[in-house]
Amino acid sequence: MGTPDEPLTSRPLTLGGMALVDGVYIRGANAWAIARADGSIESGVLKRSPVASIPVVRVAYSIGQGLASGLLRKRRSANSRFLVTLVVLSVIGYYEAKLFTHWPDWLAAWALIVSALFLMRFLMPARLWRYHGAEHKAIAAYEKYGRVTTAAEATPVSRIHDRCGTNAVFLIALFAPLVASNGLLLPGVLVSAELIRFAVLKHPRAPLTRVLVSGGRFLQRTVTTMEPTTEELAVGCRAVEACLARRRVLVTF
Repeated sequence: MGTPDEPLTSRPLTLGGMALVDGVYIRGANAWAIARADGSIESGVLKRSPVASIPVVRVAYSIGQGLASGLLRKRRSANSRFLVTLVVLSVIGYYEAKLFTHWPDWLAAWALIVSALFLMRFLMPARLWRYHGAEHKAIAAYEKYGRVTTAAEATPVSRIHDRCGTNAVFLIALFAPLVASNGLLLPGVLVSAELIRFAVLKHPRAPLTRVLVSGGRFLQRTVTTMEPTTEELAVGCRAVEACLARRRVLVTF
């Protein structure tokens, strides 16, 4: 393994992922992998997207793949905690909606979204947010060095990532009154995610891109990620390594 200062020999692949309560899920164009805190690793093949060239629709397909490969493979205890959190958020949201009946639509929508974000932060275990940070740091370190890294090498890399779905959440929160009052919440999420994806991949340093991701970066820093421990970051690095290893097998054969 080379050192972090060595130049890249090839452009790194674009990876994505999500945090699990007990590990990290990483996905590439045609492979996925999950590394868990207990040392176990799972990996598999992702079917080529039949809608890869269709904007917005490809985002929905990608989210579906991620749920099938990552979220649905959470351990039973993790699933229970997640479902309980959703139920609690739904109940609280119901009573909040009644409370906000006489509020202006724009204020009620923002209040609901902001409260949901902060409730999730405190209802879900802190390690979920640390694993979210581990996912970001492991991917960012791979993109920076062009290879799989150790936890020590990935530690100084920022946990704030411009491709995080949190960026789309912030845009939705910004335009919540428009999308919510007209039944456009789901399309709004998909369009926001597509816009972020295009801006970050095609024009990462453009001033408009920096503006688009600024709110999401703030949310990542304050709500949706935390600095992982060395052990949790090592889990993220193993997930990246396993995903790339599965891809190499696919390419070879």
